[in-house]
Amino acid sequence: MDAVHDDLVSLIFYRRHNIQRTAREVNKRRRSDLKDYSFPDIVFIATFGGLSDIPKYNPTLVQQARIRNKEFSFFDYWQKYCKALLDPERTLAIYEGAIFLGGEALPRNEVEQWHEQHQETLLRIQQIGEAAPCSPQPVSSTPEEPRAQDNGRPSKRRRVGGAGIRFRDFKPPNDRVSPMHVAARDRLTTILSDVLWEGLQSSQVWAAERQQSLTQALCLFWPDNPGDFVLDLVVTESCAKSVSEAAKQPGDALRSVLGDFLFKAMKASDCIKDGGKFVDAVTTLDYEDEDKIVRIFLGFAEGWEASSVFPTTD
Repeated sequence: MDAVHDDLVSLIFYRRHNIQRTAREVNKRRRSDLKDYSFPDIVFIATFGGLSDIPKYNPTLVQQARIRNKEFSFFDYWQKYCKALLDPERTLAIYEGAIFLGGEALPRNEVEQWHEQHQETLLRIQQIGEAAPCSPQPVSSTPEEPRAQDNGRPSKRRRVGGAGIRFRDFKPPNDRVSPMHVAARDRLTTILSDVLWEGLQSSQVWAAERQQSLTQALCLFWPDNPGDFVLDLVVTESCAKSVSEAAKQPGDALRSVLGDFLFKAMKASDCIKDGGKFVDAVTTLDYEDEDKIVRIFLGFAEGWEASSVFPTTD
């Protein structure tokens, strides 16, 4: 037989009787080392795989093992998987499974559209789940006094693939692992300058989202303790170049590129207060294809205010 079959034999997938611990751990790893697996394969790993064997897996191997396993029924083991989880993860898993089962009943040429039309709702449920541990409230013109949060959520990348989503990959600064991934498009102009707004709208990431009301072209990293927030924006290469050049010049040049809100937020950051230069608090990074990332350090109160563009439970 082929190499995949040989691997299947050596790994030995079999039905597990006590899956609670495995299911919860597998669900956590969906945001990291299992991010490339489809939702049905996640359920299969949680119910037929072993945690110690995960480093040996790859998506092709697991998919083939699931297809060949005569004991595995997605409907039956999806329910067991959901029961093993706690809310809000359980709610998301229920919805993802329902989408997958619905797609199974459709003609093949309609399946992709079926999954795409549920993308925004999946993102919304995920965002609400992320907000639950720290419950940051949307900020009005008179925001509440911000408080430090500690939630330890992993950075993750997900995109539509089968019945599920994967968040885009933003490498956290200084090992921070508390990102907010999904922003409301109609709120972005409250914090972005015209230059950044245009650079964002012209990016390939933005174009690929097909006019959805939510976007993954921004990511806001929370500090573990009161300190600087870090805002990442996916923009065009030309926009990133303008930002980089402005950061090397006197303040007025950078203010014109960042806009009043982000410029003041950057100046209020500990990065600047501790003696850092503009080029330390405003940097650019490579991203995907021709897109770049503009990274801006924000003071704590200003970062809290910027979080209002990321929907929570309002």
